[in-house]
Amino acid sequence: VTVLALDTGEVDETLFTCLAKGADRAVKITGDFQEGVSSHAAAVVLARALGAVPHDLILTGVQAADDRDGQVGILLATALDLPHVSVVSGVEPAPGGKAATVRQEYSGGIMAELEVDLPAVLGIQAARAAPRYAPVSKVRQVMKTQKLEEIPAPPVEAGAGSTVSRLAKPETADRAEILEGSPEEVADRLLALFAERGFLKR
Repeated sequence: VTVLALDTGEVDETLFTCLAKGADRAVKITGDFQEGVSSHAAAVVLARALGAVPHDLILTGVQAADDRDGQVGILLATALDLPHVSVVSGVEPAPGGKAATVRQEYSGGIMAELEVDLPAVLGIQAARAAPRYAPVSKVRQVMKTQKLEEIPAPPVEAGAGSTVSRLAKPETADRAEILEGSPEEVADRLLALFAERGFLKR
């Protein structure tokens, strides 16, 4: 298992935690990422780094907490010419290692199962089982005994992706009808409105 992350300024502890949980390698991609990086640029950088790393399965998140763009996994799969499935909640490798069954969970408790050829890029929404816990003492031990690998990010010419051009309050329509009167009068008016709109039959 190899873990890669862009050096956005606060990734060292995360990478060391991955090593403490059993990862074989932790690679920090250095570059000018302190002010943030677009999904398009991140995907290009990761794709070039992964070109030098043998991979059977690539796991990403679904959305970053800051921009909620949700495009890195899709763009990464496109750059690597690999199949992609997002919002994944479970993965089961098929015998032979040439494919995997992935589960997606939708609102309302609806589940979907898909079979995808490997290698592939999967966007993990949530795991069905809790991730392995790494004690703080274990993480500190790893920090003292292991080093993170560092590779420089190549020059990237990628579009800025989506940008926020403006923010505005949503327009509201003056369609509310305030019903006044006694409870009995309001109830009668509601019944009449429901009947007029076809919700009730008299």
